[in-house]
Amino acid sequence: MSLHARLQDPTLTVRPRRVAAAIAMACAVLGASSWIALLAQPARVEAPGLATLVADWPTRRTVAETGATVLDAPVLPGAIAHVFALAAAAESGLVSASTTHLCRRVVTADGRRFVCTHPDLKRPLTAAEALAYSCTDFFADLATRLPRASLNDVRRRVGLTAIGADVPWTSALIGLAGPPTSPRQLLSAVARVAGVGPDAAVNLRASTRALVRAGLRGVADFGPGVALVGRERPALMTGGAAPLPGGRALGLLLAFAPADGPTRAVLVAAPSGAGFDAPTIAARLIAAPATPAPPTTPPTTVIAPAIPAAVSAQPASVAAAADAALRAASGTRIVRVGVALANGGVRIDTLPIEEYVSRVISGEGQPRAGAAAQEALAIVIRTFALANQHRHRAEGYDLCDSTHCQVMRPALPLARAAALATAGRVLLDKGQPAFVYYSANCGGIPALASEVWPGAVDYRPGESRDDACEDEPAWSNELTVAQIARVLRAAGLTGKRLESLTVAERTSSNRAGRLRAAGFTPSSVSAYEFRMAVGRTLGWQLVRSTAFEITRTDDGYRFHGMGYGHGVGLCVIGAGRRAARGESATQILRAYFGDLAESTVPATTTEARATPTMAAPPKPAITPPAVAPSAAPTAVAADVRVVLPAEHERERTFVTELARRARADVAARAGVPAPAPIGLTFHPSVEAFGRATGQPWWVAASTVGTEIDFTPLDDLRRRGTLESILRREVAHVVLDGLLRTRPAWVREGASLYFSAPESPPSPPGARVSCPSDAELLRPVSGGAEREAFSRADRCFRRQIAQGRVWRDVR
Repeated sequence: MSLHARLQDPTLTVRPRRVAAAIAMACAVLGASSWIALLAQPARVEAPGLATLVADWPTRRTVAETGATVLDAPVLPGAIAHVFALAAAAESGLVSASTTHLCRRVVTADGRRFVCTHPDLKRPLTAAEALAYSCTDFFADLATRLPRASLNDVRRRVGLTAIGADVPWTSALIGLAGPPTSPRQLLSAVARVAGVGPDAAVNLRASTRALVRAGLRGVADFGPGVALVGRERPALMTGGAAPLPGGRALGLLLAFAPADGPTRAVLVAAPSGAGFDAPTIAARLIAAPATPAPPTTPPTTVIAPAIPAAVSAQPASVAAAADAALRAASGTRIVRVGVALANGGVRIDTLPIEEYVSRVISGEGQPRAGAAAQEALAIVIRTFALANQHRHRAEGYDLCDSTHCQVMRPALPLARAAALATAGRVLLDKGQPAFVYYSANCGGIPALASEVWPGAVDYRPGESRDDACEDEPAWSNELTVAQIARVLRAAGLTGKRLESLTVAERTSSNRAGRLRAAGFTPSSVSAYEFRMAVGRTLGWQLVRSTAFEITRTDDGYRFHGMGYGHGVGLCVIGAGRRAARGESATQILRAYFGDLAESTVPATTTEARATPTMAAPPKPAITPPAVAPSAAPTAVAADVRVVLPAEHERERTFVTELARRARADVAARAGVPAPAPIGLTFHPSVEAFGRATGQPWWVAASTVGTEIDFTPLDDLRRRGTLESILRREVAHVVLDGLLRTRPAWVREGASLYFSAPESPPSPPGARVSCPSDAELLRPVSGGAEREAFSRADRCFRRQIAQGRVWRDVR
């Protein structure tokens, strides 16, 4: 398996959508260390199902409830315990609103190592921010000063059991040890501390309650909950990951909104990875109509109108019948999905395509949207899957289960219905599935694909403005100069002092296209790369789209904008609103994709495959009709096979000799045999390359085993990268098999080292961290990718400079 050579100015095809925002919110709400622990658990133990509670808190009247058994089962509170620890510290005079703490990022407590993953603000956190960000280091430090009696006093006042003297103190204060408490009791206890509803009469100081409320309000303000549902009411929110027997965990989220006045309380208990959706579910339950549950229905089965229909589960027999219908509608078409495991490996799930579509609708869609919106999204999801079916062929599967491709969740009833109603229907471009996208909320300003990913195919929407999203609330956030400098470095720029930040160019849709960062080199960066760098370094909620204006403030720059996500293609929020006003699925698709033809899947796009394996699959045997007429027969030399479009046949000898020299040079330098034969295929267009490899338009080459695919020869020559990229990919052919068990940075570093040995090592004493596999294989921006490649190169050369043999680099 090889990494991919990139063009000189690459930009990313990763699509930040609702799920990326929910993950960021989950990390903030559920607590960094405890949420990481949740994700690290094996997936072999059965966990409880989703449980929810909605109540009018002034009266404690239950509006709706599901899963009472889960709500009443005692569990450890996880990061929710921070609420009571902060209140006890404030009552004891150890902290106040002016207290600050500089997070150390890594802390060891009671023999366990915790890593804080909240944004590094490059300044001390206030006590309220420590609660909002679930800063484990803050509370571990607090444990060294807070008397056990003080915390137990507060716990008793809010109705919780005292922590025994034999319980590890720091772990108890963090919420990973001590007496278990049911989620329902935790909801009441947090309400008492925060002063919400009828249980607020706890003898706490006004300053203590104000401090806790500031922290709980910060969870919602700092997270993307408002962006996910367009909710403007202020909320108090907290959450934690409760460890369960057998190594699993239960994600808990407690919310009260609005924070003042008559309040609706919401409790969500979501098992394992479903905890990512807890903030979204809670926000929708808060915003749902206040319809009480029928009094005659047992509590464990109540699903009142206040709970979105999509949250409910179908009876097992009905779900099984629906899945059987989806399998039948799929015929022989399947999708191999790579699902990332906690141990760093990948499990490959083989799914009938219509079952896959139903699961992605559940992961990417809007559960309360009408049937027409669900069906339109189903067609787009199916089209994306077929157009990108080779995206992960180097890893042995078709698509991944992440925002790099499409996110899956257990199929919901509406999702199954939408997949079945649209089975086989796709959007076609020249007879092939079109390269289409979708986004959470365009803010009324649809973007073109080429504005985000240069070279991408544009399908102009039927309307220049999306009136279905124009009334969505705007967002506004401020970043300090220091934060922006950190973001620019993460995007691959270099510099020490930011002099100014302005919008240098705007796209045809009037979104920010490029930003000018005076004081940094290069002095400009694409707005999309900047937004992605902000997301991964500071949080996805801060710069939610590129439809923004920038204004200078005393401490930095304020970003004021509309929408959430890249804004290309179908707008999920807009589609839901269009369905609500009576538009059909076809009308919705026409609004976002103009006159793209809607038809059934072409026979040449997908073939049934054998049982999946991690070995690299063979090159596709089927060439799209648009490519076949221009491709000349393969000329086979004794050691090099070259496929060229007919118009480039004159280049055959040159390319063959270039590949031979590169292979011989790399093999000689590495002291290994030169593999023979090797195959090189130059595609007639970027689109043909994308269809054959599944790679986005900014990738220049892709290597699998001894076969290398390239973008058009003329494009590589025009950029001046033909020889360097060919040498690098040939180096992968020679070396990857010998380094197959090493991290990706070792394979990429070796390829760079032996294809360009003249590059200097890092300066003595220079600090460089080796990139992870995810940073190299699925980077979150073009700048991040360049940085990761550079780090891989420097890491490899550093070990060579220290005298290590290349085979021993690890």
